[in-house]
Amino acid sequence: MPEAVRSPFAFTHNNTLSILGGCRGPKDHSTNLQQCDLLTRQWTVRSVLQQGRSCFMGEVIGNGKVWVSGGFDGYESIKSAECVELNGGGSSRKMKGLGQPMKNSVSLRQGEEIYIFGGWDGKSTLDKIFKYTHSTQSTSFVGYLPYALESPAHCQADDSTLFLFGGFDSYGVTGKIIKVDLRNMEAVEYPGVNLAVKRENCTAQMLNGEYIVVAGGWGGGKAISQIEVFRYDKETKTLTRDDSMGEELLFPRNRPCSIGLI
Repeated sequence: MPEAVRSPFAFTHNNTLSILGGCRGPKDHSTNLQQCDLLTRQWTVRSVLQQGRSCFMGEVIGNGKVWVSGGFDGYESIKSAECVELNGGGSSRKMKGLGQPMKNSVSLRQGEEIYIFGGWDGKSTLDKIFKYTHSTQSTSFVGYLPYALESPAHCQADDSTLFLFGGFDSYGVTGKIIKVDLRNMEAVEYPGVNLAVKRENCTAQMLNGEYIVVAGGWGGGKAISQIEVFRYDKETKTLTRDDSMGEELLFPRNRPCSIGLI
């Protein structure tokens, strides 16, 4: 990457890997969109965000548009939102922000709705689930997590199931897993299966429609290189550990971003 950042947003669009925003250092937050052509492996960098931010939520909302909201600007949690237009050279327009500042939240788009889970509002760790409708730019409360949580990894396992891995539960780094039923936003602690290494600021991806890989993060005292693999059964909607791979990242990473390419 041309620009070293932590806690940006990664996504793909038109055979291009894109890295948006992120923290470059103390009080130095990027407005840049870094893009790598997956065919030529050539990078380009351009400034597109109206406000530099890290630890924010981002969702591709179709037609070459990316919704960006919340995060941290180097000084405080923020609630502003903007929409980045990827086509036509790249630009951003301001959108109505969230009802409160939120960083370290995770989000998931479901059609017109973007669901927001947990986070930090500048005063406390949140146990709430919110819904942001990007067509009307409105925010509403829809449910609770089983406990307050910020900075987990999240991964959608199928049309109706989302998992949250690890995070910070307002007391310390946790290895617990939350299962969310996306049909009714009912969230419960998943029984009997945990991360082997407690971690926050980690990342998770679904591979081959069957395996969920959780990688990197912060263990409360140091960055983590360990990768943990879980197998998801779509028929029974159950999650089990798969400890057969034993892989690690090349070096520890705190607040990495990731994209599943297979």
